[in-house]
This record gives sequence, C-alpha cells and structure tokens, in this order.
Amino acid sequence: MPFDHAMRLNKERDDLAVRPLADRLQELFCPYAELTNTKLADACHAFLEPIFACAKPDVAAPRVLEALRRGGVKTGIVSNTPWGSPAPPWKAELARHGLLDHVDAVVFCVDVGWRKPHPAPFQRALAHLEVPASKAIFVGDDPRWDILGAERVGLRPLLLWNGWAVGATSCAVIERLEEVLSWIKAAG
Repeated sequence: MPFDHAMRLNKERDDLAVRPLADRLQELFCPYAELTNTKLADACHAFLEPIFACAKPDVAAPRVLEALRRGGVKTGIVSNTPWGSPAPPWKAELARHGLLDHVDAVVFCVDVGWRKPHPAPFQRALAHLEVPASKAIFVGDDPRWDILGAERVGLRPLLLWNGWAVGATSCAVIERLEEVLSWIKAAG
C-alpha cells in the first residue's frame, strides 16, 4: 500500500501546479511517523542526495556562461525540480558545480508554484533579468517543457539535443552547448 501511494505521488498535476516535496513526504509518511521540520528537512535531503550524486552538468556550461557574460548577455536558469523539491539545495548544487556565480537569475518551479511549460517560471526569470521576451532566447533540452513553455511567453527557443528528448519541435536545434555562442551572435 505505501508503495502504491508513493507511485501516485510521483505523478505531476495536469494543471502544472507544483506539489512541493515536503507536502508529498508528509502525505506519504504521516500515517507512520510525525515529520517535524527537522525530520522533514532531513527527508528532503535524503531524497535529493542520490539525484545530486549522479547529476553531471555539461562541462562546457561554465565557459559558455562566462563567455555570454563577457559579451554583455544576461543569463538565467529556469528549471523544474523533481517532486517539487525545494530551491535552496538546488542553488547549493549549482554553486557546487561552479554555475551559480555565472548566471544573473535562477528560477525553480517551486519559486513560482508552477512547473514548466507554464508561463510563470519563464516570466519570473524575464522579470529578474529585466529583459522582454522578444529579446530573449531560451535554451532547453526538452520540447515538452522547455520549448513549448518558451514559445508560450514569446521567447525564441533553442533545443539542445540530448539524444533522448521526446516530442517534435520546429525550433532551431544545437548538438553542443558551445553552439549557443555562435547561434546568439548570428541571431544578433
């Protein structure tokens, strides 16, 4: 029964509203144990630890972000998090990989209460960057969440092909992150 319950909690809401990890863990474990704030934080950390252990950012990311910054381009990260996990550990993970200092804005789905492709995360990033959608490019690796969401708010999407992305797209496609630099230069 607990496994079946966990599998039901693994489904995201159809309306794209975030179901925070802490709420899901409370719902899952409430019948069996009281989760104090400390225990809940520990459970969230335990949930994220194996995800962070296997996450490998693109090795070109720091160089590309730094080159964009030197070129006067504002940059940001817009990301969904697994199971609506909290933003602070993700920001710490970005810092651990040397990425946080290379971007001007970071928006996670839990920050706005909506998952991509909902417009809210994209709009929040644009507001932080003080850039109109018509002047922005969004690089993403999933047509369903990234490309569709970017198009919904008027961003020019660019698909970073990862070999497993699902869904058709008519936007520009790159195969290596470094290609962003020449693509942006050509797009003017």
